[in-house]
Amino acid sequence: MTLPTPLWRKAAPTGFICGAVLAATAAFAQEGGGISYTFGITQRLQHDSNPGLATPSAASETTSRTRLSFGVASETRLQRLALTAQGSFVGGDNNSKGIASPSAELSYRLEGASSQLNLAAFLRETDVDALDFTASIGAGGVPILTATSGTGTQRRKGATAKLDFGIDAPFGGSLSLGLTDTTYTNTTDPSLVDNSRSTARVALRFALTETLTATAALGTSRLTEVGAAAVTTETLSLGVDQALANGAITLDSTMTRTNSGSRTSLSLGRSLDLPNGALSVSIGASSRIVGGGTQTIAALNWSHDLALGKVTLGLSHAIGGTERDAEAEVTQLRLGLAHSLTPRLGMTANLGLQDSRETLAGTRTRSTDLSAALNYELTPDWGLDMGASHRIRNETGAGRARSSTVFVAVGRSFEFRP
Repeated sequence: MTLPTPLWRKAAPTGFICGAVLAATAAFAQEGGGISYTFGITQRLQHDSNPGLATPSAASETTSRTRLSFGVASETRLQRLALTAQGSFVGGDNNSKGIASPSAELSYRLEGASSQLNLAAFLRETDVDALDFTASIGAGGVPILTATSGTGTQRRKGATAKLDFGIDAPFGGSLSLGLTDTTYTNTTDPSLVDNSRSTARVALRFALTETLTATAALGTSRLTEVGAAAVTTETLSLGVDQALANGAITLDSTMTRTNSGSRTSLSLGRSLDLPNGALSVSIGASSRIVGGGTQTIAALNWSHDLALGKVTLGLSHAIGGTERDAEAEVTQLRLGLAHSLTPRLGMTANLGLQDSRETLAGTRTRSTDLSAALNYELTPDWGLDMGASHRIRNETGAGRARSSTVFVAVGRSFEFRP
């Protein structure tokens, strides 16, 4: 049985970082830099039905969440040191009362004549039922699928380093390193296991002419999971971008090699600057590691600016990998609307559809996310938010699950400079 982590142990790393940053900011101030403090508070009342998207449905819960955030930054002409920390105090009829979702990040930036160095270290804790089922875009331009279900806690700690050089020069690029350790506690999904991932990437940019740019990037990632062999993924990306008067033409190729085999993709894209928005389209083909053969890949992104808002549309089909580096086909549809009803009242609405399949395991998941919210400016400092969301997920072997959320929140943030 896993014993709960004492609150003092959860707060200790954040407190240590806070002390280090406060000492460092004093040194920065002596160099003529400015120090700023940011504080935020949000009080949220929320009701969830089946919050973990469990099958059969779990009990509904109503919670009160008081979220506090703090930030301190010291900045000179060439350097910036900053710390952000936040967390929620949860009360209600659920089993996760107390401190929830604490996080802290320490970052440092150093700028040169045509270069920039960024260093960061972070600690994050997230409820598993808040991670949901999404696909993000990785460094190689391919989707990374994250699938979670049930309840529990995910804790992540890690560090990143990135050096950009030749920022304003015809030749430039970047070097980046990363390390992330992930642990899970009290989870109900057996597929969530502790793991560690290390990454390294080199990216180069060549300005061949005033309008023609070539790019090349080589990255490697090593994933180590408890009870499984390490997985190494290597990615080589090549691209050409031709700028036009009203957009650009792009040609991109990505080659990925894992323990299971290799995959290559090639796509041609066109972007257009519209009078009231933008449009980009790409189409290509990608080979598959599992089962062989070639699959069509495509993407369309469109945005239109309204008099008092904006409409966005995204549609894509791609072959990428899961968070555990297994091959997956992902199809997504995203539709969004933001509109100002009055000078102080605004609304947003979003619809997301996703169909994904892990090619080796054959597991298929279809998900629907629908949300709407109203944002009202009570005063120049205070804001009121209210909204609702509905999620549906149908997964092979798990069945169909639904979850709804309704919330109302009031909060503010302010900045203080001594």
